[in-house]
Amino acid sequence: MRVSSLCVAVLVLGLTAPAFSAAARRIHAGWPSRAVIQKAEARINYQNDRTIRGKYRGREVTFVPCDISEISDSARRQGMILGKLVLGGASPDKLPAGTYTVFAWVRNNTWEAYFVQGSEPVAKSTETKSDLDNEHKPSFEKDTTTIRYWRLRVAF
Repeated sequence: MRVSSLCVAVLVLGLTAPAFSAAARRIHAGWPSRAVIQKAEARINYQNDRTIRGKYRGREVTFVPCDISEISDSARRQGMILGKLVLGGASPDKLPAGTYTVFAWVRNNTWEAYFVQGSEPVAKSTETKSDLDNEHKPSFEKDTTTIRYWRLRVAF
């Protein structure tokens, strides 16, 4: 009896596990893969002298930009790291306190930005605006809730 119950449990688990795993992948369908992010991370060159700091609800927010000037437009569109974001508290978009690299790429002819930890995207920016004037020095906008750098504005 125990053996047959065990066999049934293994069979049910074997049939349902692929469905759960496929559902988990669909949650992030279209997000950048680990390999794409790692390729962008290989080009990281932080510009510590251009670090910006601000406060959101009394908590420190820091952004250290990357030098993206040596990256071709084509490579930028395939994926680049804009910089490192350090949040001392949760953001208005519910990004928890922590350190993130900010990854941006073009998908379906639209710029998208993601917050990455350990080469894995953990959140997508709720707003990424593009085609702005080229800003070589980063800044915070909208009460320290968006990063303005290069031709992008990324909400966090």
